[in-house]
Amino acid sequence: MRVRVKGSLLAALAFFPNVKAANDYAAILEVLKSIDNKLVESQLSPSLQNTSHSIPEGEMLFLSFYLDSNYLGEVIAIKSKSGAWLELSSFFGSFDFAIQRSVSGYDGWFINIDNKFTFDEKSLTAEIAGQTVAINEQEFYKDQDDIYIDMAVLASWFSLELTADYGAQDVTVSSKHVLPIEAKLDRTRRAKRQFVVNKYATKPWKASPYRFLSSPLMDVQLGYQKSDAREGLNYSVLGSHDFAYMRSEYYFSGRQSDVLNQSRLTLSRDDEQAQLLGTLQASQFEIGDVTATRVGGLHQNQLARGVKISNAPLDTLLDQNRISITGEVQNGWDVELYQNGVLVEQKFDSNDGRYLFENINLLVGLNEFEIILYGPQGQVEKRTQQYFIDGSALESGQGVYEVSVTQQGHRVFDDKQYQIGALGWLLSTRYEQGLSDTLSVYGATSVREGLTEGPKKVIAVGSNMTLADRFLVNASYEQDDFSQSRLELVTRAKLLQQAMRLHYKRVTKNTSVNFADKNTTTQANLGLEFSGNIMSRQYGRLNYRNALSYTQYQNQSGSKTFTNSLNYMTGRYSLGNQLSWSKSSDGILSSLGSSQVQARFGQIYSRLSVNYMLKPDRDITSYSAEFYTNLMASLQAQLTYTSSVDSDLDTTKLALSWQTDDFSMNTSMSYNSDDHWQFGIFGRFSIGYNAMHNSYFTSRRSLTQSGSTLVRVFLDGNDNGRLDEGETLVEDVKVKAVQAHRHGLTNIQGVAELTGMLANRKTDIELDEQSINDPFLVPRNSGISITPRAGYVEYVDFPLVNASEVEGTIYAQRGKVLPYAKVNLLDEDGKLVAQTESAFDGYYLFTGLKPGQYVAQVDEAQLQQKNLKATQTVMVELPNEGSVLSGVDLSLLEMDKFNGVFSSLGEFSSLSILKTYFVLINKRLKNLPGYNPFYFTDSNSGKYILAVSYSVQPSKEVNKMCEWVAQRGLSCEVKQTLIKY
Repeated sequence: MRVRVKGSLLAALAFFPNVKAANDYAAILEVLKSIDNKLVESQLSPSLQNTSHSIPEGEMLFLSFYLDSNYLGEVIAIKSKSGAWLELSSFFGSFDFAIQRSVSGYDGWFINIDNKFTFDEKSLTAEIAGQTVAINEQEFYKDQDDIYIDMAVLASWFSLELTADYGAQDVTVSSKHVLPIEAKLDRTRRAKRQFVVNKYATKPWKASPYRFLSSPLMDVQLGYQKSDAREGLNYSVLGSHDFAYMRSEYYFSGRQSDVLNQSRLTLSRDDEQAQLLGTLQASQFEIGDVTATRVGGLHQNQLARGVKISNAPLDTLLDQNRISITGEVQNGWDVELYQNGVLVEQKFDSNDGRYLFENINLLVGLNEFEIILYGPQGQVEKRTQQYFIDGSALESGQGVYEVSVTQQGHRVFDDKQYQIGALGWLLSTRYEQGLSDTLSVYGATSVREGLTEGPKKVIAVGSNMTLADRFLVNASYEQDDFSQSRLELVTRAKLLQQAMRLHYKRVTKNTSVNFADKNTTTQANLGLEFSGNIMSRQYGRLNYRNALSYTQYQNQSGSKTFTNSLNYMTGRYSLGNQLSWSKSSDGILSSLGSSQVQARFGQIYSRLSVNYMLKPDRDITSYSAEFYTNLMASLQAQLTYTSSVDSDLDTTKLALSWQTDDFSMNTSMSYNSDDHWQFGIFGRFSIGYNAMHNSYFTSRRSLTQSGSTLVRVFLDGNDNGRLDEGETLVEDVKVKAVQAHRHGLTNIQGVAELTGMLANRKTDIELDEQSINDPFLVPRNSGISITPRAGYVEYVDFPLVNASEVEGTIYAQRGKVLPYAKVNLLDEDGKLVAQTESAFDGYYLFTGLKPGQYVAQVDEAQLQQKNLKATQTVMVELPNEGSVLSGVDLSLLEMDKFNGVFSSLGEFSSLSILKTYFVLINKRLKNLPGYNPFYFTDSNSGKYILAVSYSVQPSKEVNKMCEWVAQRGLSCEVKQTLIKY
């Protein structure tokens, strides 16, 4: 609304110099009145509409919970169709339930210690005071590591009545039981306060520019292994920090016999405004070990040393057909990739510090990827990524490029492991142009120099289009200089809520060993894939993926393949199965499969896996059983048994995991049927440098893959916003990163650590004033907002100042006091900073005021209602050391009034519109005899009235003034009213 109003005003102002006709000014008045009415409507509409329906699904809320008018706390929530999902940690914290986050979900008790509670996020099952209940997928939501449950479900679990007012973002609580929080409230009463936070950060923004050298952050894994055959130490380090005004990422690993056997280094810089490298207007720049620009699917490029530049928007996924999922992981970990609940691919025993799932097909609609990482000692970690595919990634006229130059076969820290031959220098480029909002085309090419044999040039073209707002069509073709080519056509759609993908691919490859002879063979593939959700009800949900493929080889009959993946979850159980049938070109039929069962029995979580063969023989090839349990809150145990039928080898492994906020320690012992044994101990922690105090801080969360902020809280004695020598650091103050859902307490150095914040998501940083132990200390400012960067430490100072109090009495005429009147305190800029109400005897009190100059005044609306006016401006100056100012009295007089007539130039609901109109017409009227412009507020309508003359009794002068005004093309009307001033 503001933009449109501003535009209307500018249009009106631009029109005024050209006005010739007298009646145009009357038209201008009508335009301004219309704008004025729209302003009033826009200000009133929020209170008139049904806010619960206007809040969109998926909007983040901060709900204030109240029990018998007592404020319990804020609970993070996300709006759903039927109500809201509540974040469990903040929900349990508001009620003082002794329930904590665990590896599998949540564990603890509520109300009394006999009421045990557990929740398993894998099976979506809760055990509540001995009863097992399950929830369906629509009642569960997960964002990063935070778990949300439907409000109605939580109310039934804990026998609560929760009544939500989404407009005010309040929830009223009642319970048939006496809640622990009620006893606490009796001891320490907390004042009711509104806490309405938008999904978006609103505090003044603090930039986080790249630095020449920032605080280093490292994720470290140290291990020792001993077996009947050998023993040794090993390590791996993932590091990140700013260097040379770029972000540096490095990885090193080694073992006792080979100190450095893996390494990687990349320097990069991102810019949302795409202002990097001058005229190149790049948004991304990488140098070091980079992956070359992807030209097509004919050739795969390695991670190699070089440089890469792109102007693609940071939040845009250009390739809407397929994606590569990659991330950092320590050595020896296994990784599983799930897409929309179905297992897609697995990577075992990572050894280069990262996982990479290449060319994963994207489906129409939501693509939710879950990456589960399994450590060698039983650790389990989860990561999620979401992509929504609904059409072309580019708008009409938008163009993006990416270019890279790499030396294939070499890395920054060259090692014999990477020197795999003279693969030459590779120049790769790609450019895509949006022809319309539904159609884009691209071209890509690569040129290689220094390669002794093989393809040196590749060219590719393609297009992405949306048809009938339903079908996504991708076409691509590429060819190199050795007559090798690749053609692919893909059509995707969502039919009956199921994702469909139809593709045709034809690849021509060179069959010569040394590429000297350009002998080629052609392979064509036609495939159809369906996936989605078959069932999602309270007794279970079933996800599936079916893929049928036919492959035709040159001069041969074709082969057929059918794969089916199912994942069923109900209550405490989860079942999965992957089955593949294939028939080769010579008619041989084979079938392989794998099944998994996951279940929870009380405090024990189990995972069973079976690999089997159906064709040509029916047999089990291997099976395994894993059992997890929490021995204590921070100590977990795992028992694993694996049997390989093919090799007749059985293995048993026992692992213990100890986790604290600062580190995790894992041990494992294994023994197999060949009398081989192994023992291992591993420690994992992340370490960062605190430049404020030249110290280090640690965390078991990864610091290199997320943002970190160190917040220092101190008493600012001289109110200059800086920590000066001798000023006191404040301990045990709660600091919150609101939109990042992180919080921490300041330590003895006055520093709170906020780690694990989502990168590139803006968040407010603020203090919880209730946590400040000294009631005479208040924050100097309301907070700031930052945009965290992965692998970067942001430093924030939060000064506290000595609070002051102001008290006084409100007097009306003849010594009478004014009870129950609103008193406002305004700062030097006229901004309202505090408001209170006088008592029955006219006494008022302000507390928790920061140093500075203020003006105290009775609320203008109440003065109008009571026909009173202020006699003077009351200034208040509060010192840095804090003070109690008494006797700040406010004196009021009854308004003068008369019943008379006046010449009215118009009525306005907005004072700013009235003043704008007055500026426009004043030049035409200021020479009129008796011209005395003024405005006042009508006591009945509340509107502002612009007048130019008045008289106690009807007079010819007032009528004459209106005649003169009308002669100048302006509207004027003689009116009679009671005027107060």
